[in-house]
Amino acid sequence: MSREQVVAKSRDLMAPVLGTAQTAQLIDRLLEMEKIQDIRTLRPLLQVSSRTGPPRLSEYPSAK
Repeated sequence: MSREQVVAKSRDLMAPVLGTAQTAQLIDRLLEMEKIQDIRTLRPLLQVSSRTGPPRLSEYPSAK
């Protein structure tokens, strides 16, 4: 897979759970991982912040 394909697939899988903006931030940070001094700074981007509980199956792209 090309880099663009990996990014697109990652975006498709993460956006329903994390949201579009948070997904974009996470992907941007991961593409520059070699510059991250403390990997723990990624934790907030890996956590769902706006929902209570797990995502519903109907919110996943494959369920549509």
